[in-house]
Amino acid sequence: MYWKDIKNNHEFKDGSSVIQRHPIHEEECIKLYYDKTKTITVSKDHLFLVNISKLPFKAKREIRKLKGEIPRRENIYIEPLNYFSNEELHILDKWLYTGECEYKIEDLSEKHFECYSIHLPSSEKQFFVKRETLETDPIRKDKNHYWLKAEHVATLMDKYRVRVDEFFNYEYVGKLPCFCVSTDSGKYDLNGLTHHNSVTIFSIVHHSIQHNNACKICICDIKRVDFEQYKNINGVLAVGNTVEECCEILRICRVIMYKRNQEMQKLGFTNLKKYKPKDKTDRVWITGREYNENEKIKVRIDGEEKLMTAKEVYEITRRS
Repeated sequence: MYWKDIKNNHEFKDGSSVIQRHPIHEEECIKLYYDKTKTITVSKDHLFLVNISKLPFKAKREIRKLKGEIPRRENIYIEPLNYFSNEELHILDKWLYTGECEYKIEDLSEKHFECYSIHLPSSEKQFFVKRETLETDPIRKDKNHYWLKAEHVATLMDKYRVRVDEFFNYEYVGKLPCFCVSTDSGKYDLNGLTHHNSVTIFSIVHHSIQHNNACKICICDIKRVDFEQYKNINGVLAVGNTVEECCEILRICRVIMYKRNQEMQKLGFTNLKKYKPKDKTDRVWITGREYNENEKIKVRIDGEEKLMTAKEVYEITRRS
């Protein structure tokens, strides 16, 4: 059976049954090579259960700093922006849980919200998709097993130059149409790998840590139970535990923001995305690791392995 043919109630080999097939959407995807000859292409946020027991000490230490929970089951519902009849709401409910719809649905989503437009015979209407996490699983299953994103697996392979469990190579394949599923057990076994339920919400904190070259975060945790474990981790500048500490964090962030705005004003632009540094360094950041621009990297392009400099790889990604 092909992945595209999986429907609700499909049963995997481990006995897990599909309770929700998510709508098709475009995501940045990674092709992972594993178990000598096998490959699998998934979205970069796809979760695998990974055995870290054979990784070098530094890699284990990095992974074991990851704490917290990942969503396992969620309540998903529609928040209309226009009037929808009961019949139209039924069409949307079917789309949410089966991914199937007889009408065109256009994805208008941005980074922090899900918004769609459905082209009905009478008119075009818009709606939000809202999600509420009902159950979670810990990222750490046991001492040697962690749920890791596909992108994190790729980063570890690059950073430590090692196999990660069964995975030994990867390549980014760009945006592809894909869909995820949720099962009654919270996971499923497929093609010799264990996968976690896929839900939209994932930790912004973990994403920031993984991309700490591009952003840094400060966290306010008055309760001292949600984010305490992220103290002293690269990419997390501070975790405030008191009202005074949180106020100080906000004060510093405001000072930084005002300073940045002043610098942008001097340069004559209002959009930070348009900023192009005049003086470039000889350093290149690729999937969680910093390289000298002339350092050679083994890459795979269209199935062909070749050696390229970090600068050449960077230029390719900028053009794509």
